[in-house]
Amino acid sequence: RRRTSVLAKNLERMGITNALITNETPERLASRWRGLFDAVMVDAPCSGEGMFSRDPRAAHDWSLQTVAHYAQIQKDMLDDVAPLVRPGGRILYGTCTFSPEEDEGVIDAFLNSHQDFQIVALPEFQDLYPGQPQWVNAAEALKLAGRFWPHKGPGHGHFYALLQRTGTLPIDLPERWKQMNVPGRVYKLYEQAIADILVTKPSNAGLLLTSEDDLYITPMDPKLWSDLRVLRPGLWVASLRHNKIMPDHALAMTLKPEDVQRHVQLSADDPRLHNYLDGSVWIDNGATGIVYISLDGFPLGWAKRVEGKLRSRYPVHLRRS
Repeated sequence: RRRTSVLAKNLERMGITNALITNETPERLASRWRGLFDAVMVDAPCSGEGMFSRDPRAAHDWSLQTVAHYAQIQKDMLDDVAPLVRPGGRILYGTCTFSPEEDEGVIDAFLNSHQDFQIVALPEFQDLYPGQPQWVNAAEALKLAGRFWPHKGPGHGHFYALLQRTGTLPIDLPERWKQMNVPGRVYKLYEQAIADILVTKPSNAGLLLTSEDDLYITPMDPKLWSDLRVLRPGLWVASLRHNKIMPDHALAMTLKPEDVQRHVQLSADDPRLHNYLDGSVWIDNGATGIVYISLDGFPLGWAKRVEGKLRSRYPVHLRRS
């Protein structure tokens, strides 16, 4: 749950609009979304040998039993995610450990048991070195994997392997979910609030109201994820609180200054920036309402102006104090 929460914050910060975030096991995802994906990235749990210099606890907790334990988890994960990949699709497998049992050894075992996959060359990167199949008597093809050595470049002992499923299938991008699932009363409040905040109202396609009274735009038919543990079903646009619609921080991160009705631009040396990041209030004359705040043109979030005062609505969990 903690890692998916961090993922949600990162996608929000980047202004990603077409992501659905789950907190599920790979096997449950495969049972629902078989052959759906063009690409799957496996950020595998590992013994963390590459983190020894940064985290003394990682070195303290290391053992040969730990390596064997994680190697089995990694093999199981790859077995579980393989059905998610369409013919011609790819899996990018990565760890932050030197252990060949968790790196080349895991990939070699996977390829031996999945004849419909092959290892392919990684894109060229500076300081990327070939895999070391001889360390675990793996197939010569494992040289196509890549390692980043900490004494030869950036990174902390990362390993990557790119696996491709054989066969081809024309790319068939699923259409975005176009239906709306919002009660009429709530939608009317939403429509009024958004018209006051944005220059152009976004499409209603995929708009839904969750049981927590949060409004999302989902890119995917809810029937495909309704029985899964979903952290965020799409772009969080607003919330219904005390019969009022409040725009969410995630929506602000997708916008530009020209998209909004009211805008205050700050700069890195502007003292008001500290007020905003601390969640404070400052004097600011202008039209009453929700205000979009940017830093040199990049989105920061929302504020609310009332009676010549601007109150920061920067999320509490992001504030400096």
